[in-house]
Amino acid sequence: MSEIISVIIPTYNREKLVIEAIKSAIKQTYRPLEIIIIDDGSSDKTCFQVNKFISRNNITNCYFKYINQSNKGGNAARNAGIKISQGEYVAFLDSDDLWLPEKLEIQIKLINIKPDVGAIYCGVKEYDSVLKKVTSDEKRKFIQGSIHKELLIKDVSAPTSTFMVKKKVFDYSGLFDESLKARQDWDMWIRISEKYEIHAVKKNLTILRLHRGKRTASNPLNEIESYKKIRNKYQNKLKKLNFFKRREAKANYLKRLGRIYHHNKISNAKAFKNLSMSILLCPYDFDNWAAFIGFFLPKKTRKLVHISWNNYFSETNFKIRSH
Repeated sequence: MSEIISVIIPTYNREKLVIEAIKSAIKQTYRPLEIIIIDDGSSDKTCFQVNKFISRNNITNCYFKYINQSNKGGNAARNAGIKISQGEYVAFLDSDDLWLPEKLEIQIKLINIKPDVGAIYCGVKEYDSVLKKVTSDEKRKFIQGSIHKELLIKDVSAPTSTFMVKKKVFDYSGLFDESLKARQDWDMWIRISEKYEIHAVKKNLTILRLHRGKRTASNPLNEIESYKKIRNKYQNKLKKLNFFKRREAKANYLKRLGRIYHHNKISNAKAFKNLSMSILLCPYDFDNWAAFIGFFLPKKTRKLVHISWNNYFSETNFKIRSH
């Protein structure tokens, strides 16, 4: 008998998007699936639409659970799903996102190749729901294996919707940190990688949908706060890195804050200071220079350069990052 994969879909006021996400889950070539929709206190017609969809669709070897809870945030919704899941594996799918049909089948084959692999991710495509076209389908470097030190320095993995995790791993790593209002995924991968390897499927099997509503993400101020919390949380581990790695980690932290300050028009003064310091700390990281140069470019030009540049350099150390 095949092992069950529990698909956890947190949603909040996504009455249209969530149905498409559920459809992409039931189109998976792998069975059996347990699909758990956690409605985090939606005030729209999410409840009605999801229950109507479930009642009208009897999919072979696909079992549905719909949970409606008071609004507690994405972390709490994912944790609620993990707690009630019955599968040997847990795969996360934000209601903004979609999977290609073969995503889970490819991942479950690879996650069991080595017993010390605890989680596996894949690459992403970006789809503009307004323009109705794929805006990014770039190749990338996939960092995998024992990557705990790399993750302490910066998030080298991928968004939550790309991940499949062995459920037993949460017994060691714990659940998502509900005190974090953003970047809870990065924090989770850091904890998992302390004991387990994290591997990757080197294909873009997840689609991140860009739409007019807010994505399943926090506002920039919450992101800044969360970056600071995560850095403080792992301060003792960062101190154990060698001198150059500590500087690289600090540079990445300052660079990310600089980008957030600038891109969201919070403070150009703070942005310039942070981006300058990242270069002083780690001048050999190309992306630090890219972020600094981007500070002086108009938004449309910066975005065009970013996309065009990564069409050629996305698999190299000269890739322009967004985190």
